[in-house]
Amino acid sequence: MSNQPDRVSNDPFGSIDLSEISPLPPPPLVRFEGWRTFVEATPPVRPLMPSLAVFHAMTKKEKGKFATDRKRYHGKFGPIETPALSRIHEEALRLAALNYVSAPGARPGIVLDGEGTLGKSTISVELGKKYEKSLRKKLMRPIDAKLGSDFIPVVYVTLPGELTIRAFNRLIAQFLGIPGAANGDVEWLNERIIKTADECGVSLVIIDDIHFLKMKNRSAESVNNHFKYLASSISATFIYAGIHVEDTGLFSESSSKDREKFSQTRHRFKKYTISPFQKGSEDFLNLLLAFEKNLLLLLQPEKSILTLADYIHDRTDGYIGAISNLMREGANSAIQAGDERLSEKVLNRIRLDHAAEQHRRIVRPARPASGTSQAVKTGRATSKNGDPLGPGTLIADPASATSDTAATQGQ
Repeated sequence: MSNQPDRVSNDPFGSIDLSEISPLPPPPLVRFEGWRTFVEATPPVRPLMPSLAVFHAMTKKEKGKFATDRKRYHGKFGPIETPALSRIHEEALRLAALNYVSAPGARPGIVLDGEGTLGKSTISVELGKKYEKSLRKKLMRPIDAKLGSDFIPVVYVTLPGELTIRAFNRLIAQFLGIPGAANGDVEWLNERIIKTADECGVSLVIIDDIHFLKMKNRSAESVNNHFKYLASSISATFIYAGIHVEDTGLFSESSSKDREKFSQTRHRFKKYTISPFQKGSEDFLNLLLAFEKNLLLLLQPEKSILTLADYIHDRTDGYIGAISNLMREGANSAIQAGDERLSEKVLNRIRLDHAAEQHRRIVRPARPASGTSQAVKTGRATSKNGDPLGPGTLIADPASATSDTAATQGQ
């Protein structure tokens, strides 16, 4: 009997059992109902891994359910506790706890900066979840059954591309469930937000996509001043997260660098810059090992993921968003095809985001097309001066590689 596990049914919803959950996707985090669902969510149950003998003795139906359970787990586990996440959470929670018992007035805050898909939003919302669960436990305030008289320690909003004070107030008011938020004017919303925040015990406000607030005009400066007004009126720690925040003028509070020394934000907020993982670094290798422990593949030897470390970095450029997608999609593809382990062949089936694919074409040029001469394929090619290039040498013009060629390389 072959040790190679059988292929499973190719069903796009095979990893989702709609009989166990609502047939609709969960509400967004920027609504209190969505945030409450996120905070209350229990960690996914890790399916038990059988021996190969037990697996091969399963019926087709049992194998299908086992594949479904594993795919569902791959979509839910995490986040991985990276050094950046752990450090920021430790320091931010300490600051927020200190702010909680501080005298009235604006409190010190935190800015998370960096490029996209580096985990800033994940760090922010996971911080909010930890903070809320810890505070509820300390105050013995379980989550209430109905919205309205709830204890709401955390508010989470994301900024749109164009922002006014009234639009921002509506975001906060909608999260807090304030009736009439869509029609209220700025002053009315200000009053209701401050009153409701006090009644509901708001003590942490997370504002994501802060980079949309560019200090290029009076409107953006007015909104930023409004943030400071709310920070002084609500007894809460403010957390900002965004892309290249330094370039938006947030820390100078205007489009002019000359006014930077007068900025309250610059002197009040701590800044953390999130960076990609460096190739071959201990942090990167530990991240891969953490992913491997959560990938339920029958033929994946322990720590064998490290043999793919350089390849994975070349595919993702060290961006955790791309790494996570590659690992999860790759594992599910390996289950689907019956490979049951990660390899370059398996991972080459996965197309990543545009930036990652561009990086891949630079550092891993496409192999020759099928029409390439046999001399090149077998390594008998020569350099310009006639010297052999050595066995296994592959010649390809990186400029001629298309995204499709790069994405399907090795299949």
